[in-house]
Amino acid sequence: MNGSFIHPAWCRRASAFRLELVFVVVLSQAVFSTPAGASKGHSVRAQLASHFTAAVTTALDATGSKVTVSDIQSANSKLLEHPSRITRFELTQRRRPVGRVAARVSFVHGQVKTDTWVYARVQAKLPVWVMSTTVDRGAPIQRVVRVEMRDAARLPIDALTADAPLVGRIASRRLISGSPVTSRALTTPMLVRHGDQVKVLVRVGSVQIAASGTAMRDGRRGQHIPVRVRQGRVVQASVTGSRLVEVKR
Repeated sequence: MNGSFIHPAWCRRASAFRLELVFVVVLSQAVFSTPAGASKGHSVRAQLASHFTAAVTTALDATGSKVTVSDIQSANSKLLEHPSRITRFELTQRRRPVGRVAARVSFVHGQVKTDTWVYARVQAKLPVWVMSTTVDRGAPIQRVVRVEMRDAARLPIDALTADAPLVGRIASRRLISGSPVTSRALTTPMLVRHGDQVKVLVRVGSVQIAASGTAMRDGRRGQHIPVRVRQGRVVQASVTGSRLVEVKR
């Protein structure tokens, strides 16, 4: 055996290595020869999608909301084809921005700043309170509701999300099973009736004085009503409980 002899197995390994090397080179050329405009344009759209999602989520102000953004377009379509940095993003629709939504956007490309309009199709689902049974006016609703994800575009503008507290709330009208609960459909119980004898707490700094009086109007918690106290004097008092009002000096 002389030093020039090469084992056939080594030849096969060398050939396989050369084939793998050629494959890697060809693959790398294919990857890095992708048109720059396509990937950069996608990057700009991804930035815009992220901005739309964050802005809409903030505007909806509902924990657990799900936002989907699609069909992003610009009045200046060339901005979506070049690498740009977004320095300002402002939605024009502040209240429940769903459907076709517009935003005022500032782009910086190199040293050039451009302001333009950008549009997107926005869909959102919100966790809202829904009636699980039908109740009549005046019924407490805390135990007869459930949370469902509903299409924001189909909800009343004052539909209550799952973040809204329902403790102490009652129906202000008849509510149908399966309907979303709205702020207009709820109220609080009447704690004071016109003519009721009420306890009046008068607070002067840290000093509290109790007196009695007569309510001159119906009142719910937090409402201010006129109360007649001793010697026919009338004061404005805040309703704080059942037949209980408070006057602050």
